[in-house]
Amino acid sequence: MRREDDGTFKAKDKQKAEAGRRGGKATGDSKARTGASNGRFSEGRERHDCCGAIKGRSHKKTCDNHRLNKIRRVLRKESITTPVKEIDLTGFIQSSAVSMMLHGSTGVCVVCKTQSPAIQSRKVKQSDITGNPLRVVCASCA
Repeated sequence: MRREDDGTFKAKDKQKAEAGRRGGKATGDSKARTGASNGRFSEGRERHDCCGAIKGRSHKKTCDNHRLNKIRRVLRKESITTPVKEIDLTGFIQSSAVSMMLHGSTGVCVVCKTQSPAIQSRKVKQSDITGNPLRVVCASCA
């Protein structure tokens, strides 16, 4: 580890540091990557008008045309509302109270009609405890 100017520590990868020093001088003109020899050289390439990013690459994150910003805009416009069903929960008890009786039983949710082990439900119909399958309210619907 080495200490930076601001007092923080930064890990130093010795293998990575040695990889760039093969062949020739360690510094100077022979190692300088200027102009077209630089991998990030972009002079004269076409750019997007909106954010200045190189065409063929993604827009900048701050640009309105970046894919995440487009998705956010669409989601803001569309308000997805799901109809709420009113379900009569009289006769249902907490499943934690009778959890020992629920092992090995299957439960069918009265709200979303999914089938799962009854022990994972939140509420159980009291009159169904001795039968199988049980009418339950699953954890996601409770």
